[in-house]
Amino acid sequence: MDCLIFKTRTEGFHSLGVYQSLKKVVKHEGVIGFYKGNGASVFRIVPYAALHFMTYEQYRCWILDNYSALGTGPVIDLLAGSAAGGTAVLCTYPLDLARTKLAYQVSSLH
Repeated sequence: MDCLIFKTRTEGFHSLGVYQSLKKVVKHEGVIGFYKGNGASVFRIVPYAALHFMTYEQYRCWILDNYSALGTGPVIDLLAGSAAGGTAVLCTYPLDLARTKLAYQVSSLH
């Protein structure tokens, strides 16, 4: 849950602090309430990491092949890493959205 309902000020959590919000979740959903959306998060991280790793190498090789005047170094790594991160996020965003929606669901907390 990572306190998403506290951060977004979900109804029933408006005037509660972190401790009171945590107590309320435990009371109404049990300890399992803290893990809502965690399965989707774990399911998302594997393809995200694989895509990031694979595309980083592809982008780095493409930059080195097409822009050899830039040489090698941290700037090339930054460019390749940024492009790889963007690609991985674009491809796994639906899974991240599902994780957020699962974590945001609140069963009757009133």
